[in-house]
Amino acid sequence: MKNVIFIMCGLAFGFSILVQNWSPIAVTKENSKIWVTGTSNLHDWEEYLKTYTVEGGISITNNQISLKELHFTAPVDALKSESSIMDKKTWKALKSKQYKKILFNAPEIQILPISKEKIEGNIKGELTLAGTTKTIDIKISGEKTSLGWQIRGEVSIELSEYNISPPTAFFGALKVGNKITVHYKISVK
Repeated sequence: MKNVIFIMCGLAFGFSILVQNWSPIAVTKENSKIWVTGTSNLHDWEEYLKTYTVEGGISITNNQISLKELHFTAPVDALKSESSIMDKKTWKALKSKQYKKILFNAPEIQILPISKEKIEGNIKGELTLAGTTKTIDIKISGEKTSLGWQIRGEVSIELSEYNISPPTAFFGALKVGNKITVHYKISVK
């Protein structure tokens, strides 16, 4: 009997996912930003991602946001700082001539519960940097706004895990740290 109940609950959950009303994800870029921060032996630094696309399906009900087939793509050379020298060093470290894109894919359905017009949860997917792909969990939080949903968070990445040598400059006098943090604040309709 327990097995029958378990199977019925599983089927009901699966059916509810299938009949959800899915819409394409619509990011409002003027209210969104993605940036990377890190350290070096001389100073902290940051770069902003100027161009990116987010694709996938979204379904919003009273008690959850569901995402499916989430795909994020950005050209490596869209990472920009206040220094063109730093930009070129970053692109070289990310092997941009060979691997032109930064990719994040979460093909499975991700469910984020809504509580008091706020969300918190994780999105599990695969991040590809410089040709190396690793599974990561991205912790996210967000809140409902007059424009839709404002989603934010950050994820720390060790460059060496992606076979990336941290950039150096001035004949090795400037060395970037191995750990970077990707921050995001994305407005979704």
